[in-house]
Amino acid sequence: MADALKKFGKYFLLDLLAQGGMAEIYRARMSTPDGGARLVAIKRVLASYSQNPEFVQMFKGEIKTTSGFTHPNIVQIYDFGELEGQLYLSMELVDGRNLRQFINRSIEEKKPFPVEQAAYVAEQAAAGLSYAHGYKDKFSGKPLNLVHRDVSPQNVLVSYDGAVKVIDFGIAKAVTNSESTRAGVIKGKPSYLSPEQIVGDELDGRSDIFALGIVLWEALTGRRLFAGDNDYAVIKLIENSTAYVKPPSTHNPKAPKELDAIVMKCLEKDRNRRYGNADELHRALRKFLNQYCPDFAPNDLANYARDLFKNEIVEDRQKFVRLNERAEQLLSTMESDEESHTRQLGPREQTATVPMGAPKAEPKGEGSKSFKVIDFNKNEKSNIKLDFESAGKSSRVNTRSFPAPGTPVAGGAGFGGFDMTANPPATSRPAAARERAARAEEKKSRKSPLAAAVFLIAALGAGYYYFFMEDSARRPAGGAKTPPTLAAALAIEGNVTAATVTVNDKVVASALPASVRGLPAGQALKVSVSSNGYLKSSQDVTLAEGETRALTFTLAREPGAGQPEAAAAAPTRTVPVRLNIQPAVVGAETKVRINGDVVDPLTAVGIAPVGAPFEVVVEREGFRAFRKTITIDAGKLGSATEYAEDIRLTVTKFGYLSIKTTPSADAMINIDGAEEKIATPVTRRRVPVGTYKIKLVNTLLGMEKTVEVSVAEDRLTNVEERLSVAGGERAPGSK
Repeated sequence: MADALKKFGKYFLLDLLAQGGMAEIYRARMSTPDGGARLVAIKRVLASYSQNPEFVQMFKGEIKTTSGFTHPNIVQIYDFGELEGQLYLSMELVDGRNLRQFINRSIEEKKPFPVEQAAYVAEQAAAGLSYAHGYKDKFSGKPLNLVHRDVSPQNVLVSYDGAVKVIDFGIAKAVTNSESTRAGVIKGKPSYLSPEQIVGDELDGRSDIFALGIVLWEALTGRRLFAGDNDYAVIKLIENSTAYVKPPSTHNPKAPKELDAIVMKCLEKDRNRRYGNADELHRALRKFLNQYCPDFAPNDLANYARDLFKNEIVEDRQKFVRLNERAEQLLSTMESDEESHTRQLGPREQTATVPMGAPKAEPKGEGSKSFKVIDFNKNEKSNIKLDFESAGKSSRVNTRSFPAPGTPVAGGAGFGGFDMTANPPATSRPAAARERAARAEEKKSRKSPLAAAVFLIAALGAGYYYFFMEDSARRPAGGAKTPPTLAAALAIEGNVTAATVTVNDKVVASALPASVRGLPAGQALKVSVSSNGYLKSSQDVTLAEGETRALTFTLAREPGAGQPEAAAAAPTRTVPVRLNIQPAVVGAETKVRINGDVVDPLTAVGIAPVGAPFEVVVEREGFRAFRKTITIDAGKLGSATEYAEDIRLTVTKFGYLSIKTTPSADAMINIDGAEEKIATPVTRRRVPVGTYKIKLVNTLLGMEKTVEVSVAEDRLTNVEERLSVAGGERAPGSK
């Protein structure tokens, strides 16, 4: 998945692990230098759902039912809240894969999932569910009678250390939940629903036992139990499960009869014939393991997982090292920028002062003295009242200036911008500035009033130097002073990663997301984002001093090449597009985009224009990425209310590709119909098996070369090339 490398509250997002129709899951660390010792997973709900009251209620239900869980077989919740208009969860990060990925990989390797491994995973999941089902309210001690309602292979994680974790209690229902399931609405994945879920009966933990029985059956057989052409067909199979379901040994002769009996008891249509609770199932599976494989240990699952995903583990470790190093660099830069910004601000920008105008009478209190000073802006005399207030050993100088009637108040204008306020309000200063001010105040408290007067004289001299010496170079010919402009910043995101970002026609970034710093404040800025195949998008902004503003760009696809201008006009009609994906969608590892928008893979329905081209992209682990540009013919569509497209995914195998060039170059390679630009050297890049034409380009030296390579299954193909200028000539300026 794509790198993120951006700050999110107190966390720093490293890369995107998974993306569904409602939320994104990132691998993250703390957003402080040297904060990479503890990794977390950030589940960030998409902004559109974060504003949906029903979804917010469901999210709060997940928090309410899971934040107190402390069990080794359930993913721990660390933190939750709302940032940047998005709900989020901070969770335990499991370094591994979900059970669906284990099953798929075992199918690819033509090595059935070992019986003892499958039984152990189910036994551990049953232990976690048993804990959740019996969980009690921390205050009242009353049982919550929690039901997960979405037990599936995708929601069972297996770590490379052999740990098994149940995740995603997002639609779990407890007796304290204020929201109840509406009539006709079924929550959960259709292929893992219990018979009582389908008919809308009140649920208890035995519903999860039925779903876990499906999971174990699929792990043992390597095939889907309830699979149909559509959701309705799946539901009909579950309704007739008594006649339809066969023991796992029917498809896997290695499955013992004792395990057959456990699975079939879980899958009884009548819940009264199933295990009474998850603890009974846990004990039955534990007893089976002790008899069938008494020497089995959790480390056996760890060794199996590491062997099954050995290549991915190496790749991920290398990627994480790179991401963490980059995160450290970015965080150090951010910290330096913040410190520099704080020094730039100083007391002058932290406290509002007023320009000195005509003298104004001020009652003198005890211990007050009035001094005549020069107003450098007007070359006139004015009064400043200096109050020497003694309290114990402390002495404070309060400086106030009095504007002439009608003079507007402006921050930092006194003494040509040199703020003479000795004690600006604490709330107006950054934390670092307050800390330094506190130390300075402590030192000042040990000085006498005479020392304060000396400080005042020195400050007046500094103000004189600042105005007449330093500021003279910055003042325009008319004599008016130009106040210094502090830097501002932009955080830019978009729906296209490979994009060019310009500010006032100057290129500032070549990919999204991007962080652009050092921008002038108080000036009109035109921010533009462009990418091949997309229409350019621009936004006009004016930033305040020290401001960091977030901008989001959504690029629209360019109209088809060669079309007349009239055809490029925005379509006036849109229709729902339904994708019929085969093999059927099995979970979150399938990513679907229609016209650039991410859609829920389980429904695979989006919106697209009529009469204009749009792109459909379907990506799934273990299959070739599907990409197709479609134009809906209005005549053929007629009065139909939706458009349907059949998509058949092709199973693929993978190999590895390493590329090294002299000098370094960009490798242009077409993978599953998408042109990718990869900077060399490339180490063990996982690509589908096949033959590739790779274009190696060094634009700076004018060098280019095209090579053809073949990638075999589970084999590493090394490409080492020395580039030269076409015709054997060297590029101008090259050695």
